[in-house]
Amino acid sequence: MKKLLIFMALLMTSSMIPSVCGEPDLVLTVEPEPEYNQMWAFETYWVNVTLTGLNVNEYSEYDLTGRVIADGIIRWRGTGQYHHGGGVTGYSYALDEKSLTLNASIDDSSFIFNLTLAKDAFLFGMKPFENVEITLSFDVFLEIEPDSGEVIPQLGALSSKYTLLDDDKTKFIEEMLDEMATEVQSATGALGLPDFNRTKYESMVSAMNVSIIAGNYVEAQDQWERWDDKERLRMLNAFSRNVDAQTENLEALEGVEMELERVQVEFDLIEDRYLALLTNNRDTNAELEATKQGLTTAITGIFLSAIVFFFLGRRSNITGEE
Repeated sequence: MKKLLIFMALLMTSSMIPSVCGEPDLVLTVEPEPEYNQMWAFETYWVNVTLTGLNVNEYSEYDLTGRVIADGIIRWRGTGQYHHGGGVTGYSYALDEKSLTLNASIDDSSFIFNLTLAKDAFLFGMKPFENVEITLSFDVFLEIEPDSGEVIPQLGALSSKYTLLDDDKTKFIEEMLDEMATEVQSATGALGLPDFNRTKYESMVSAMNVSIIAGNYVEAQDQWERWDDKERLRMLNAFSRNVDAQTENLEALEGVEMELERVQVEFDLIEDRYLALLTNNRDTNAELEATKQGLTTAITGIFLSAIVFFFLGRRSNITGEE
């Protein structure tokens, strides 16, 4: 009996819990497809919001009209950032807003409308280094009879964000690439800095160039902002450190050069002394050679004189004997 009461209580509790309706899927597509979520000013796009997986039987308790309603809001918002000291602060503000209500049959729940972008960033009062974001938001409901007094059941919601592009903005980003490349070349082109990481900064220029070639100006601007916010200063600091280190090396070399000059002076003095001694030695040798020649001549003369006197004396003796 106790088990039966528990079972009946569980049965009554489960009957009081409302059934949960499965949520269908919402898909938003745009034609032509905005590459890298970029929309161009003065272009017209076809926006399609499609509802799939809707099971009407799950909403049988409602007094439905047979239509699906999509409440949409299109917002234009300006964003940017400014530098102060060593920090960066972002800002944003509303530029424009447009509401629209679309309806479709439950049997074919697809909402299509055209979106014409009649303004560029300049007409919104924005600068090329700032951004204009376009957000498409939709809430989708089942439509019920007006006098039913029932709460409108929401089927789902979605939102998609895009960046507005125009010729002035793309030209600005391309000019920033040229400026970045010039700054990097000025640092990496310096000779005599073997420890300076040239590859790091040259690859940044290459990456931004690749983004622009691919048409991804949003990524290119992000790369530029990272360069402008931090990497430029890091490069200059690294360049300065390497120049200081090179200067210290040059100063050390200058000290060695001065020592070499001192040694050279001493060497020149020693060489002069050596040449003087060598010259003096040559003079002494010449005098010795002259003296030697004189002595040799004198000895030879004396020797010859002795021989002559010897023979003369011998001859005199022979004559006397005769």
